[in-house]
Amino acid sequence: MKIGIDISCLQGPHKMRGIGYTAANILKNLPSAGNDKYVFYVEDNNESTKETLKILSLDKKRYTVRKISNKSSDSMDAGSNQITKAVRKFRQLSIFRQGSTKYPDVQDLDVFLQLDQSVPMPRVNKSTKVAFIAYDLIPYIFETDYLPSFSTYRQKGRSYRSALKAALNRYVYIKKIRLNIKRADTILAISETTMQDFILYVKAPSSKFSVIALGIDPPTPAKHHLDGIVSRYHDTSWGYIPTGTSLRDSEFLLFVGGADERRRLHDLVAAFNQLKAQGSKLKLVLSGDIMKGPAQIPTTSIRKALEESSYLNDIFFVGFTNDATRNWLYEHAT
Repeated sequence: MKIGIDISCLQGPHKMRGIGYTAANILKNLPSAGNDKYVFYVEDNNESTKETLKILSLDKKRYTVRKISNKSSDSMDAGSNQITKAVRKFRQLSIFRQGSTKYPDVQDLDVFLQLDQSVPMPRVNKSTKVAFIAYDLIPYIFETDYLPSFSTYRQKGRSYRSALKAALNRYVYIKKIRLNIKRADTILAISETTMQDFILYVKAPSSKFSVIALGIDPPTPAKHHLDGIVSRYHDTSWGYIPTGTSLRDSEFLLFVGGADERRRLHDLVAAFNQLKAQGSKLKLVLSGDIMKGPAQIPTTSIRKALEESSYLNDIFFVGFTNDATRNWLYEHAT
């Protein structure tokens, strides 16, 4: 069997997020034995691609790499006015409906796996089965924070025009998902909850789903030679600069993730302030790609909570952490 997989999500912003982490682990755990052949589709067949392919345990004879075409019917005309943008969004839907032509040489594939649910499926032969991984519908379900409906925007006092624009963005988001579902032979949901959300909000047929829950790495002790060293970011005239700092003898609370409104980090900071005011010696460690300092946080309520904390010196911004460091933090967190 020849299996095509779009791994371009590992070449952009998703690399540091859940989609990228899931994609990387899928590649790591492709069966090293067997007769299956793989075709990996990438944006650019350059050094970033070579770095991505290093995580494979496959023999090089078992896979080939094909570059995604930038010269296809997927290309969109540039434009900045509102009408042009709206037209472009609807043209994007036609690509999801008909299938993308940016993937070269898909005719010889038995299966194509799309690792990013928001990217269109390729235009393939009828004999080729296509599948995608379903992660979540957070932007649609948490509409107040992400993709508000027309009525929600109007209730917030926004203009009629702004509400129409928001409604269009919401419609296009969910329509893309629906079109991918229609074209897919199989949908691989990362959890039972994800499957139920797709059935409830998108009216996806349950018969297309297989739930393959996210796995875990085999438990291994954290590397003690790390000695609790983390790269703590400090605010300087040159921006946020990391310096090696040890947490070995510290008691600390640990947060790992992003800084979206729904994560309620402002509440975490408020609770931390109360603990400190009561005499606690705890520190607060914030780990994540965006966690380099208050000014890096785009969410106003969270940034303000951090900037106004009387205990900012006891909040450790450690940025993105590798697996070994993250394991140490989890193991030693209070």
